[in-house]
Amino acid sequence: MTLNKEQILAQKLKLLKVEVPEWGGAVYVRELSAKEQDEIADVVRKGQTLSNAKLAAMVLCDENGIPLFTDKDIPQLEQVSGNVLGKVLTASAKLSGADENTIQELQKN
Repeated sequence: MTLNKEQILAQKLKLLKVEVPEWGGAVYVRELSAKEQDEIADVVRKGQTLSNAKLAAMVLCDENGIPLFTDKDIPQLEQVSGNVLGKVLTASAKLSGADENTIQELQKN
């Protein structure tokens, strides 16, 4: 079956429930949109970095894909465990189709 424009644009971003025992429960993350991937690539091309807290604000969501955080929440997200946040971001990166090198970089940072 060949998809038409409306069918393609109606596709939802994939969600993944991630168990986070360190936080006493689970969270949902979503894959990055094409626009978000472009924004990240642009930051990298400029030699800049994107904080884990900013990335977390982009991907942490509820079970309907609605973001849990905004940019205003980034200073508070910067205070949570970097190790745990890294695990959450790695799950989102896999969901977003990141290659193994990118995922290893995420795990290092």
